Amino acid sequence: MEKDDVQLITAYQKGDARALDELIYKYTGSVYGFVRKLVHVSTEAEDITQETFIKMWKKIDQYDTRYNFKTWLFTIARNSAIDYLRKQKNVVFSDLSDGESINFEDTLFDMSPLPDDLFDNKRQRERLSIAIDKLSIQHKAVVLLKHEQDFTFEEIARILHIPMNTAKGQYYRAIQALKKDVNDAMDQIM
Repeated sequence: MEKDDVQLITAYQKGDARALDELIYKYTGSVYGFVRKLVHVSTEAEDITQETFIKMWKKIDQYDTRYNFKTWLFTIARNSAIDYLRKQKNVVFSDLSDGESINFEDTLFDMSPLPDDLFDNKRQRERLSIAIDKLSIQHKAVVLLKHEQDFTFEEIARILHIPMNTAKGQYYRAIQALKKDVNDAMDQIM
């Protein structure tokens, strides 16, 4: 029977070093994927991922089991990536103070491929990837956490240390920017 995250943490705190190995193994791929898309350099993403797990290990006693472990871990990963990007001094941070209300249905973006245009869809995914790279780090983080990691807006807000409505608003603006960027790219081709 596979242990859940809290059971693994408890086992580690009681001296089972393999429990920590299981946690790291369980989340290395998803943390690396998230960080890689934020920093764009695989060697740096590897270092940041490693740093994330070192920080997790050092702070494991501070983890509050009332909260989702994955959310806590991704908060560490996001903060580590932000620290790296700040050192690079080439990132624009968005305003975190707005808290406008957004209709969630307006934020949905269908990316499922149509059977007869798989090739065109591949090009669209490439354009979408390029468009995501153009987003601010904050907007990119919201989109990646939502679509690639399946976090709820409540969890995203906790990870990014912002109000939930701000997370929704940033997501909405990011999706609008992505739609515009992808549509503009399509218009240039035609």
